[in-house]
Amino acid sequence: MAIIKLPWTEFKNMVRDKKIPIQRRETENAHELMLPEGSNTWVSYIFKENDPNYVESVYLDYQDNYASLVNLPLQPRSEDGRILMQPVTLDKGIWHWFCGAGDDPVAGKAGGQTFMLSSAAAHEVVTASWHFNDWVALSGGVARYRGANLGDVCNFTMYAPASVATPNETGTGNCNKVPTGLGFNVIVPAAGDGAFDVDLENDVTPIPNEGKGGLWDWSWPDEGRGTFLPAPGHFPFMVGHYDFYDVPIPMIRFIANVPLLGQGQLEFNPQNPHPTYILPHWQMVCTLTRGADASTPLEFIWYMMTARKKTT
Repeated sequence: MAIIKLPWTEFKNMVRDKKIPIQRRETENAHELMLPEGSNTWVSYIFKENDPNYVESVYLDYQDNYASLVNLPLQPRSEDGRILMQPVTLDKGIWHWFCGAGDDPVAGKAGGQTFMLSSAAAHEVVTASWHFNDWVALSGGVARYRGANLGDVCNFTMYAPASVATPNETGTGNCNKVPTGLGFNVIVPAAGDGAFDVDLENDVTPIPNEGKGGLWDWSWPDEGRGTFLPAPGHFPFMVGHYDFYDVPIPMIRFIANVPLLGQGQLEFNPQNPHPTYILPHWQMVCTLTRGADASTPLEFIWYMMTARKKTT
């Protein structure tokens, strides 16, 4: 291992550039600061007042801006300096949920659509649709099939059903509709003087507003569909996370026309998963499309690697 000594100015520049936690060893006359990376360790000294090399401006700079950052946990690195990371898909208090069925409002978790499809007819399209009663974090999944012939494909998509706003004849509704210019409307909060009413518990589907300029906010409950409230601000200058539209909105195409042949297994488990958060309002759809050759029946099953707050 090479020890490379640096003056304070160069050392703190390296701290900013490389973002490696400073390691400190204190002696009678100085603070010995170290930045270990791979086979190199950069070292600098902050001398105390009892040492002839003491420089007040350097000492105060270290005390005011860097002393609180020393001896933080190091990230493990390989010999060539690359950070070694173990991907973690879950936040605290969220549990893995490997499921082979969707949820049902009455039957509960995994009480809904079983993840299986079959087809024995040429050019047939078969689908399975499901949702979850609570929000889940989706990280991947596995599909198995047999009896596939050339021309058979599968798709997995997610869409947001339309939000439903009904006319309020007295003008005391909780919302209005504003045209988007695209042939459908966005549902805007109203303070009891709207032309429409919307059931905020059962008949709305949130669409994330990436710019955080949405009209509504959601409560993110551990279980259930949660509640929506108008976002802070005044239309059109809102700062919410979601919008409602009165048409179905396609959202994500997780699997796009993946061919199937013979029998086998498809694994959709990325090495460094970035979970996709699925809200209970959204619908997922798996579709099998047969080709011209249906001489053998096609059977298809799958399960999903998810996580959720409550698993029972």
